Amino acid sequence: MTALRKTMEIEGKSAVVTGGGNGIGRAICLALAAKGANVAVADIELEAAEAVAAEVASSGVRNLARQVDVAVEEEVQALADAAWAAFGSVEILVNNAGVMHATKPLWETTTDEFDWCFAVNVRGVSNGIRAFVPRFAASDQPAWILNTGSEHSLGVPHLFGGLYTATKHALLGLSDVLRRELPDHVG
Repeated sequence: MTALRKTMEIEGKSAVVTGGGNGIGRAICLALAAKGANVAVADIELEAAEAVAAEVASSGVRNLARQVDVAVEEEVQALADAAWAAFGSVEILVNNAGVMHATKPLWETTTDEFDWCFAVNVRGVSNGIRAFVPRFAASDQPAWILNTGSEHSLGVPHLFGGLYTATKHALLGLSDVLRRELPDHVG
């Protein structure tokens, strides 16, 4: 990690942010652009991605807006291809897309609700990892991955948020294992 800490300057780097069309994702996109990074804004809602990409452009950096369902592996692979084509390289991946299940007891959760929440919150991150990490690993350039968690990753903050909490615990485990498996120049 020492090499990464010495090279955390992001000006001129390129980033991909899933769930970038609003909320925390939008804020991440704008912060990266303000620091001089090119930004690919990916969101399930194309109009939201385009609106944030327009804001990113006002920082004078290159941008890309893509409609992406992170639960669909082919769409995330296509996002990676588009980002590399647009920017020439990508050094930052922010797996931010996520959904929150209606708060109710776990025993009232349907199979469809369970599948949807895990598909976006866990498989979506896994799809990002599979689409970007092999390219990061093949390069000798430092690269960074941020998987957005929440307080639900670290504990059980309130009643009847069990399904969402389970996905965030899974994400924490996935991220910890990934951290140990990554090459030294990827963090």
